[in-house]
Amino acid sequence: MSLEPVDTQRTWRKPSGTTIASIVIVLLVLVGFIPSGYVVERPGPVVNVLSEIELEDGPVDVIESTDGSGYETPGVLNLLTVSVLGTPERSASLFEVIPTFFDETQDRKPLAEMYPEGITGDERKELSAAMMESSQSTALIAAYAALGEDIAIELRVHEVVAGEAADGVLQAGDVLVSASGVPVTSLEEFRALLTERGAGTPLDIGILRDGEAKTVSVTPKQPADAETPRIGVTLTQHADIPDTVKIHLEDIGGPSAGLVFALGVIDRLSEGDMFDGLKVSGTGTMSAQGKVGAIGGLKQKMWAADRAGTDLFLMPIENCAQVPENVPAGLTVAPVATLDEAITVVKEYQNGTKPAGLELCKAR
Repeated sequence: MSLEPVDTQRTWRKPSGTTIASIVIVLLVLVGFIPSGYVVERPGPVVNVLSEIELEDGPVDVIESTDGSGYETPGVLNLLTVSVLGTPERSASLFEVIPTFFDETQDRKPLAEMYPEGITGDERKELSAAMMESSQSTALIAAYAALGEDIAIELRVHEVVAGEAADGVLQAGDVLVSASGVPVTSLEEFRALLTERGAGTPLDIGILRDGEAKTVSVTPKQPADAETPRIGVTLTQHADIPDTVKIHLEDIGGPSAGLVFALGVIDRLSEGDMFDGLKVSGTGTMSAQGKVGAIGGLKQKMWAADRAGTDLFLMPIENCAQVPENVPAGLTVAPVATLDEAITVVKEYQNGTKPAGLELCKAR
């Protein structure tokens, strides 16, 4: 029995429309997950600091009266946040960046603008947590001072950045007493001295280390990404303040809640209902002397406040230049420069007086 060769012909079939569509979809999905080199900022969670927060041991007031001397705090006082998508390890995907071209509540920024070279996502998170801790401490100082307490303040070194000017000169725990012979008790005073002296000129800093007075010399540097000189340390303010309230907040970092914390503490420790019947949202750093400082993500926080049904939005007057072109319609905005101004605005609004708004920015 013999086998004869059989001719076989292969026919090419044109892919169906469904197959082509499936391939395109897969390719688009793959491309969409490619890192973009950007981070995305959008409105983040909102926390009412006059309410309770759920912890592992159960619910507790965000601003807790530890000795039972505090008052009830009806009303709403919202802390605002910004959600950031993207880290140095993996920037936001193209899918996450595309909405920033159409959604006015979102922004995109180059990765390097959010994370300076050499800073990891974990390191930024740790720094943000330290800033939050410092903002709470400073808010307590400012609040107690507004309530008439005489508070003594220390400026301490929290961390020294490796390779920067202060590396090997200052140590964590050092208390800054003076700079160039001038007493310093606040971050603002120290920054002002650095700006006045400028980069490249040695600065004599008086410190207390383990209770012993010393004088050290540090030469500030001018980073390319900063407007003022730096010595490469993270500073925190400490004070001997009454232990009558404690602030509970987890998984939120940064310094921009200082104003809200200070107002919340004052409301907790004062007779009378400052926020009763109101929904107030706010943002702003807080100095020990009661100055409200600039923050980032103003646009996102305005929209977060609007979505929370805010009656009155408090913002730093220093952020006037960052007010977005489109402010949420119906949002009553009050720029303030100090804690006292914020208290006055809230009380007047409570009594039916509309505060001066963004026209204050034009006046600047």
